Amino acid sequence: MSKTGTSQRSTTRSLAPAVGALAALTLLTAPPASAATPAQTWAYDSAHATLFNQATNGCLAATTPGAVTIILDMRQCTNPSTTVQRFQVQPQAIVSQNPATQGFCLTGSGPNGPTGLIPCNGGTAQRYALDPSTRTIRNLTSGLCLTANAVGQATTMRTCV
Repeated sequence: MSKTGTSQRSTTRSLAPAVGALAALTLLTAPPASAATPAQTWAYDSAHATLFNQATNGCLAATTPGAVTIILDMRQCTNPSTTVQRFQVQPQAIVSQNPATQGFCLTGSGPNGPTGLIPCNGGTAQRYALDPSTRTIRNLTSGLCLTANAVGQATTMRTCV
């Protein structure tokens, strides 16, 4: 064989591990196939007790603490978080950590409906979990996901995408 043919085969063989490593790196950094849309992707910061949304670049907040109806919306995150942005993620509930709404839970009103806080009662509209693999906040009964629309707008419950 010619030197050129040998050299090309050697180069191809020596690139194979590098190509394999690149493919592995791509698999590690690529989002999982079941990843949610950014509007339904949440990160919980336990140090500040905030729920951050990727699409809005904002934090979940109770807009009218102390009012009869407390609507949840998206606000610019503050650090340290203001009390209206403080939540505790429990295995089956999202609970407000605001002194004015302590003991109040995230409550959904149904498909495409707004979310709010009402006193925790363990009902099906208050059963939520943060799924670590998809990073969605999903109602355990309806299967709907907490969805952020825009900073300053109410969050809603929508079909998980």
